[in-house]
Amino acid sequence: MKKNNIKMLVAFHKPDKVYRDDIYTPIHVGRAVSKFKNEMTDMIGDDTGNNISEKNPMYCELTALYWAWKNLKDVDYIGLSHYRRYFDFHHQVPQYLPHFFMPCDKFDEFHFNLSTNVINELKKGKVILPKKQVQRESLITQYCLNHISDDMRTLKKVIHQYPDPKYAKAFDKIMFGNKYSPYNMFIMPKIIFDNYCQWLFQILFEVEAKTDTSHYNPIQKRIYGYMSERLLNVYISANKLEEVNLPVVTFNDSPAFQNPSCTEFYFKNLVKKIAFKVTLPPFFEE
Repeated sequence: MKKNNIKMLVAFHKPDKVYRDDIYTPIHVGRAVSKFKNEMTDMIGDDTGNNISEKNPMYCELTALYWAWKNLKDVDYIGLSHYRRYFDFHHQVPQYLPHFFMPCDKFDEFHFNLSTNVINELKKGKVILPKKQVQRESLITQYCLNHISDDMRTLKKVIHQYPDPKYAKAFDKIMFGNKYSPYNMFIMPKIIFDNYCQWLFQILFEVEAKTDTSHYNPIQKRIYGYMSERLLNVYISANKLEEVNLPVVTFNDSPAFQNPSCTEFYFKNLVKKIAFKVTLPPFFEE
């Protein structure tokens, strides 16, 4: 496989440390509405060709996905990561953690290149995703606690009206469970990517048509980025795609983000699993 047949888009919304090579391709998301246009001319933007760049405040990194779906040709595999968030392909962090925080001054020491094992898994048609995170409540409850619950009702209704019933079944399985791969990060064969985007944007555009976000604050306005984090898991489950789950590294110097010890991590996960099992399912009225 030639290296240039794999593209890993790295979503940037502001200037920061950049890693690029034949595979990693930085992309300025939301360039059409960005205040950093002049500072980020060293990378491609999501505002060329067929694009939804102006929707970035609501769609987040999905504007890069849409751009790639409509404009990126002649690639066999495609992925997405974030400007400070990357897959660990080489066991550089403790493998018990799904998400590891690393100081920013370690950025230049990090090995970004895809491993031979990962490339071989992609050749088999598998999808690379972040390691599953465990929540103490169901994903649907988690969404409603942190975002606008009516939006989740709209999404559920749209999914359940989709012509293929396997998506409604997978939606209920994933959303009423408590594990998922977050961040909209992945690597997958381009044919799977194209089919996923066709399904995803059809769903989200329909939800958008039924939703008024004009009064939302900037955090809640990121509605479709939040929804798609869950929907990627729904799509994988509905289509019974094989996945390989890898840890994710975030470069961040904030003392608020600490890596738990092995004992602390497993104890917290145990508490979450027990809490999920003993908590009544949510009353989710249509």
